[in-house]
Amino acid sequence: MPLSVASVQPTPSTLGQHVSPARPGPGRQLAIGSAVLGSIILTRAVHRRLSAKRGGRAASASRLQVSPLVVDAMCGAIGEIAQIGLLYPLDTIKVKCQAQGAGMATVIRQFYAMGMRKSTLKALYAGMGPSALCSCFIGAVYLVHHDHSSFAGEPHSLHLAVPELADGEAEAVGANSTAWVATLSAFVSSIVTSTFEAPVELFRHRLQAGFVGGNMLGNMRSALSAGGVSSLYWNYSPFLLKAIPYDVAELFTYSQISEMQRNAREKGAAPQGLAALMQQVPQEMMDMLIGAFAGATAVIMSMPSDCIKTRIEMSAVAPPKGLVPGARNFMAVGRGLVAANGPKSLFVGLVPRLAEKVPSTMVYWLAVEGCRRALAPYVIGASPEALHTALQAA
Repeated sequence: MPLSVASVQPTPSTLGQHVSPARPGPGRQLAIGSAVLGSIILTRAVHRRLSAKRGGRAASASRLQVSPLVVDAMCGAIGEIAQIGLLYPLDTIKVKCQAQGAGMATVIRQFYAMGMRKSTLKALYAGMGPSALCSCFIGAVYLVHHDHSSFAGEPHSLHLAVPELADGEAEAVGANSTAWVATLSAFVSSIVTSTFEAPVELFRHRLQAGFVGGNMLGNMRSALSAGGVSSLYWNYSPFLLKAIPYDVAELFTYSQISEMQRNAREKGAAPQGLAALMQQVPQEMMDMLIGAFAGATAVIMSMPSDCIKTRIEMSAVAPPKGLVPGARNFMAVGRGLVAANGPKSLFVGLVPRLAEKVPSTMVYWLAVEGCRRALAPYVIGASPEALHTALQAA
């Protein structure tokens, strides 16, 4: 319905007053920031393609070059934003399933009974904006630490983007990318990022479950003012017992399948069977498939710990402080769940968690690897031949 002239006339109460524009909320700020960052990357990609057609070798010499640390930080942040924003409502459904001990159908019926209202959408996306903003930093730290601890400071982004590098460089990547290195790196990376991720996940889950209201960051500030730093970390032991198996399973699976793919693409190799099939699949599709396998493996391996952790977070009784007492309480809660409802109680919410984590992990690694390939020509120390090859591959 078109607005009439009268509908936009100022009222007597607003005449002569200055009306300041409303400040966008965290979700809108995230959307604006993501749009700006995406526009910059898209512009760079278009410029790269045009330069490649006009002579990539000459254009690469004058390119802006950045540190591999910066590239990995950007890739990790972009991957986290893409992962969280894709299927956030399914994560909310999973949290409610575990908090209530109910099935996915029961929780979906509860949301359906709420109707198509603003409050329903607000409940489904509770805490998404602040979580995404915090996850940008967490994702950047996580990927930088993992990559540069796994590959001993080598420009890992360039190696992934340009698998046709010299034999000596390819052998260095293959020698470092062993199973125990990937496992140890994922273990340490999980502990490093847990300092930031544990409180974010705690307050996000309580907001998603409906145990608290308001803004997530506001709730964290209130808890910090009332109880000090310890009030942000009372779930630290349960978080570590969930995060470590998830991160190790995801990064171990991803690194090992990626290793197989790199070996299949090496010059002079004679791939057979699965390796030959992997060599025929486009790189973007392989990124998604490897991410799907990694996400599914991580979910299954960490599901019992995730159920126990969520039940502790939703309890009205605060768990004991300290890593060892917290771990003992974690095991006691797990035994109680099994005694009450059997082993199936440790897998409540598996379907919505798989439905959310597998596609989101696919999108995460697709975004990370795509960002790496897009930014590979700008990595400091890249040779002209490598830059030219990266331009052609992009």
